[in-house]
Amino acid sequence: MIENLSGQDGTKYGNKYYTEDTKYTQDANSNNDNWSAKEIKGVTNVGKEITVQQHTSFYDRNEYKLEFYNPSKIGGKGGTFKYGADISTQSFEPSRPSSVDSNYTFGGWFTTSTGEGGTQLISRENHA
Repeated sequence: MIENLSGQDGTKYGNKYYTEDTKYTQDANSNNDNWSAKEIKGVTNVGKEITVQQHTSFYDRNEYKLEFYNPSKIGGKGGTFKYGADISTQSFEPSRPSSVDSNYTFGGWFTTSTGEGGTQLISRENHA
């Protein structure tokens, strides 16, 4: 069960609500309660419930901080977002400096200040 982004509906576990996501479902067999949670990118296992025939793990969505720098921090954009949240309103394209040729096309953002290593963020779909 993955934490709901809306914070409501679904199965309540602790003080949060969770929904089953079939892309993370798996079958397993065991004759005791010694279960390990599956590791899933972007979420953290926070507990489990075991009944006679079913084991259910609960995952909270991890939070990620998004900031834009060019070369100093750009205000008004970014923030802290849960894994899978819509960040489509968080795009920013800097103005072309007058010294840069008109054929220049902005290539996107990187997860490192040097633009080397890390991940190039060329669209809002490849976040987290």
